[in-house]
Formats: sequence, structure tokens, C-alpha cells
Amino acid sequence: MRFLPLLLLAACLLLPLRAAAADARAQPHVPTDPEQVVARVQSTRAEAGRPKLRTLRQAWRKAPRDPQAVLSFVQAALQQARRDGDPRHLGEAEAALGPWAQAAEPPPEIRLWRATVRQAQHDFRGALDDLAPLTGPAARDLPPALRAVAELNRAAVLQVQGRYLDAASHCEALLDPALARPGSEAGLAGSACLAELSTLTGPPGPGRQVLAQLDAGERGPAWLALLRAEAAERAGEADEALGLYRRALAAQPEVYTRAALADALIDRGRWDEVLALLADAPAAEALLLRRARAELQLRRPEARDTLARLRATRDAQALREDRGHAREAAWHALHLTRDAPAALALAEQNWDQQREPVDARLLIEAAAAAGRPAAAEPVRRFLRETGLQDQRLRKALAALDAAASRPAASAPELARPEARR
Repeated sequence: MRFLPLLLLAACLLLPLRAAAADARAQPHVPTDPEQVVARVQSTRAEAGRPKLRTLRQAWRKAPRDPQAVLSFVQAALQQARRDGDPRHLGEAEAALGPWAQAAEPPPEIRLWRATVRQAQHDFRGALDDLAPLTGPAARDLPPALRAVAELNRAAVLQVQGRYLDAASHCEALLDPALARPGSEAGLAGSACLAELSTLTGPPGPGRQVLAQLDAGERGPAWLALLRAEAAERAGEADEALGLYRRALAAQPEVYTRAALADALIDRGRWDEVLALLADAPAAEALLLRRARAELQLRRPEARDTLARLRATRDAQALREDRGHAREAAWHALHLTRDAPAALALAEQNWDQQREPVDARLLIEAAAAAGRPAAAEPVRRFLRETGLQDQRLRKALAALDAAASRPAASAPELARPEARR
């Protein structure tokens, strides 16, 4: 559910390590030379132009137990994290909520934002637990605006898990006049939520028509253009998807949207456009991964530096024992290092956690690269059970079946692009 202004899908960046790699994890380093540079921290241009975030940070630090100061800063930090993919902002948001981290009965507003941070960290169970008292009959006495956001958040988490029927009930809740007036932002989000689900689980045409009508002649918000772009891609309408992605990015430049547009261009082999898109992009790992792939494809010498930055990021994540983001780890193994067994193991781990179309495709492609077509059976079963419609998945499964029917000797040996110089 990319339409949620609170949702942090752009910040789902790696890295869980396999147990076999545990011994290779970097150890903490304490420098002995006071002049040694330990790390160069990039100052994001996005934050540099937003003194409001700095002001809110200062207000929170002066009153760390004032819920209003905390919530104002947490919202700003999460918005900034969506823009530049910098995990420091997410860490700051978590720290600000620290006084209520383990509270069983925090104030409803604190619970809502704690759920949002947990979702961003892929703690989906914790997020759903936090959202449960804020939705449905149990939340009848809460402010309608808070309940509406909680219903949207819960629908989003359930959709990420592939629980489409459960998500639909929370989308429908937003059409209740007690939560949203006709024509309100919440009502628009609820209608779009249901329309998007219909494009996922049935013929995409009717749902896409509803999304186009809600878009008010291409004058709707960026999140609606993004929903339409993804629905168009699933339906195989590449040109329409590219135009909508560009419109969404121009209106609201966020890491998730930029990565989605990069992937659409990669699928079409438009590598020069990928590099142009990412040339001045934030140094988020999701974007560095795609930039490295384009540089390797075009044999650009700067690929070496991009790969070094990715290795440094992975080392830092290992030190933090950040094991919640397998998607990008699998993508890295599949497309950059070409380590098919590792890619498949990570894609399977990721599938256990989240089941969006991109995760299904990742598992299919990793199974194909590893020469283990049976490993894609969980995706086939998921498609049968949910009715998920996606032309890209249909083509990927057809390619997997075709490869499985060929003699094993005809399978090409995997190259290792990272080793090319």
C-alpha cells in the first residue's frame, strides 16, 4: 500500500546473514589513532533543505518524554527516511519512542507510530499487535482520524504478507461514514485500496478503471499515480507504467518510487536511462544496488566504487545484526555477485516474511538461477490460493518451466560480474 503517507516500504533494506556466514561478520573496531577517519557520513541534501526536521529534533531532545514533541519528530524522521532511505532517521524515530518501547498500554498516538516503526523494521507481528486495539470495534471511542490511519496501516501490513482478504476488510472500514466523510482523503484511500486489491486478485481492468477515475484526470496525488503504475506493470502495460512512475517521482521523490522506476527500465534493458535516473539519487542501498547493476552491464569503471559502498553497507548492517531485510540481500546475490545458492536461500527467507509480487518474482528467478525449479512451488501455490494476477510472474514461471525441460548441460554457467574489470 504505497499510498499511505506513513508507510516506509522505501526503507526495507537488507541484510540478514546466513548462519554459514556468521564467522565472517565484521568485528567492532576501536581506532587507536585520533586522526583516523572511521566513516564518512553523507549529509543528505534533502534534510539540508528542511530546517523543520532539525528544529523538531531539538525539541524532542529537550523534552524526550513529551508525547507531542516525540510524535512531531517521529513523523518528520519517518518522512525523511522515505525520501533518502537513510536508516539513521528510522533509528532516531525508534529512539524517540524509547520511553514507550515496551509499554503494554501506551497512548493511542504513540501506539500508532510505534506500529509504523515496527512495520518499517519488518516486525510485522509487532505492528499488527500494536494496531489491533486501534481498529475495529475495539477502537470505537478513538478519534476517527487516528482510527482511519490505523486501518490503512493494518491493511498495508496484511497486503505485504499476501493476506488480501484480510486487508480488504480494513480498506472497507475506511468507507464507513464514521471514519471518513465522502470525498475525504481517507475515503479516497479506502476506495483506492479496494481497487488496487481487485487488480491483484482478479482481472485487472475494472480495478485499473476505478483507479484512473479516482485520479481525477491525472491530477491526483503521487501515491495514486504510483498505485496505477504498479497495476499497469502487472497488467503488462509497460509504457503507461513508465509514464505514471515518472509522474509520481516528480511529485514526490522517494526512494521506493525511484527504485520501482529503475526496475521498470531494467526490465526493458534501458541501462543508460537507469544510470541517468540514479546519477543524483540518495545513497540508499536499494538505489546503489540498481546503479551497480547498470554500471556493470555498461562496463563502467565506477562500478568498482559502487560495489565497495555496498560492501561497506553490508558490513555495517552485520555489525547491527540487522536481519530483517532479505529482499535486497537476495537481489544483490542474484544480480551482482551471481551467487545462485545464496540468492535462493535469501529469497526463500524473504518469502517467509513478505509476499508482494516483487518477492514472488525474486523467488522464481532465484530458483531458476540455482537450477531448482521446485523451489518456486510456494509461489505457484500462493498464486492458486490468492488468484494473484501479474504478467511478469506468468512469464517468469513459463521461462522457469522451459529451462527445466532443457537438458542440464545446456544451462549457461553463471558469470560473476563483480569480478569483471
